[in-house]
Amino acid sequence: MAAKFASKCAIVIGAGIGGLAATIALSRHFSKVLLVEKDGPSDKLELRKALPQGGHMHALLQAGSEGLERLMPGLTEKMVESGGLRLRARPQWQTFTKGHWLPPLDTGVSVMSQTRPHLEHVLYKAIRDLPNVVSVNAKVSSLLLDESRSVAGVWIKRPGASEEILSSDLVVDATGRGDEGDRWLEALGFEHPPMETSFPDVRYVTGMFTRTMKADESPAGWLNLASPPAKLGAVMAPVEQDRWIVTATIRDGDSAPANEAELRAYLLGLADGKIGNLLTKETSLVKIRNYQIARVRFKQFDRLSQPLPAGYLPLGDAVASFNPIYAQGMSVAVLQAEGLRDALAETAPLDGWQERLRQHYLARAMEPARWAWQLSVASDMEYSNFRGDLTPEIISLNKILARAFALSVRRPAIAQQVDQVVHLLASPRSLETLAHPPIEARKPATARAL
Repeated sequence: MAAKFASKCAIVIGAGIGGLAATIALSRHFSKVLLVEKDGPSDKLELRKALPQGGHMHALLQAGSEGLERLMPGLTEKMVESGGLRLRARPQWQTFTKGHWLPPLDTGVSVMSQTRPHLEHVLYKAIRDLPNVVSVNAKVSSLLLDESRSVAGVWIKRPGASEEILSSDLVVDATGRGDEGDRWLEALGFEHPPMETSFPDVRYVTGMFTRTMKADESPAGWLNLASPPAKLGAVMAPVEQDRWIVTATIRDGDSAPANEAELRAYLLGLADGKIGNLLTKETSLVKIRNYQIARVRFKQFDRLSQPLPAGYLPLGDAVASFNPIYAQGMSVAVLQAEGLRDALAETAPLDGWQERLRQHYLARAMEPARWAWQLSVASDMEYSNFRGDLTPEIISLNKILARAFALSVRRPAIAQQVDQVVHLLASPRSLETLAHPPIEARKPATARAL
């Protein structure tokens, strides 16, 4: 099938999950797609230097795996065939919260468990043979605009070479948390979007261990959530090559494990020592890794008073970064890439198409980002020392979530609703009726004698 935007070129900046998913979306519509990454996209299954958090736990929510499958049918099966594990959310991805393990109720939701390099490797292998996709090992230094102030390409610098121009008709900014796109836009005279900020101050410490199992055992993930006021938690998940990945999560400056012995002691000292006990017979495979995220932010590109330049589209962490404890970032980026595909399908290749595409795309891209942002901040505000921007919507959602989680423990139907929202399959607003049950469902008042 001929490309819809015949003779047009698109550039994707960044070869993370969002950039790779966006490349798949664009490849169906453009004659040429250039995937630009300063690390240099490659076939090697390894940690990228530009991704310091890449060695830590990365779970893909069901919305993310379903989105990838819609973008390229067969992708999730390739993940499983190469070692990724599809775990049912409660029976196999078990959660300890507020002093107990949640019942292993199957709510129909699943999590894809694998390392971040494994997931990127599967995606890159899927796109490397696409005839219209070219990988470019270079760093982007700025955007290039034409006389109408629309995007005409980017300035790049390849290793050991001088700066040069890559011309294109569309640029997708999937550069991540570094805010490079903000600097490029500011240098060209464009305003910053309205932004909400939160300061979760989360550090995580990760180890990789052997995973020995009996023949009759099935793999499971274990999530020990830090329920306020507690600030220490952990997650242990089975990943490819018969390994456990274990991440300890520490909030607000509490001391973090500095070596394997301290990590093991930390895990045994949690409110429930299940994770630590499971690791006693396992052997450490790598030196433990540390990473910290002090600040996260949500840029509301759909609320700008001055439009973005036509032909520039932000995606993934270039739009919003999240508290990593909630595992939302990769799935949001995939949903935005899917929104890009749908926006392209809706946009006719006529004069002014870049501007119409931006409108169609932003309407789709901001929704999952806003859902995830409101969910994570509404959960984080439970902590007494929370710092961040609170809106009426988030404050309301905090109360809705508290009631929904409480009811879900004893009502399977509500547990299903909660999991649909947590996995970004449904809007947080779908839980609003739980905060105010219908009048007929309320207990009638007892008559009192006068």
